[in-house]
Amino acid sequence: MGNFTGYRGQFFTPEALVDITTEQMKIDDMNPSSCGAFGERIKVSDSACGSARFLMSAHSYLISKGKSQPYLIGEDLDHICVKMAAVNMCVHGCFGEVICHDSLLQDQGKLWGYKINEGRYPFPGLPTIRRFESASAFILFS
Repeated sequence: MGNFTGYRGQFFTPEALVDITTEQMKIDDMNPSSCGAFGERIKVSDSACGSARFLMSAHSYLISKGKSQPYLIGEDLDHICVKMAAVNMCVHGCFGEVICHDSLLQDQGKLWGYKINEGRYPFPGLPTIRRFESASAFILFS
């Protein structure tokens, strides 16, 4: 991250703390729900995802516990973080979406984001990142 650490008050959670927090998830209480073309999956959401460390940790944890691959939903206000999260999720083979907007606002107004590895489901293929600028394109708002 270089000079971006602490930029606009942002600090990235240390990996050890992320893993400890993820291990506290109650996976037996999680039920799959509809994720559009991705089918029935457990949804994991982070409303201030930063570089998507928590999301990727949850992804790894759920798979290690024998659950199917989850659908990850990241949100962040900073466009650099949204792009970092999208690339991290894509490179690590995650399915999901990352949305650039203020998750505290009721009226979403103008937002944009990415669908991650949409082209890989249900068959193996090249990793994909596709940009959208409409709330209706995202599972989070459906």
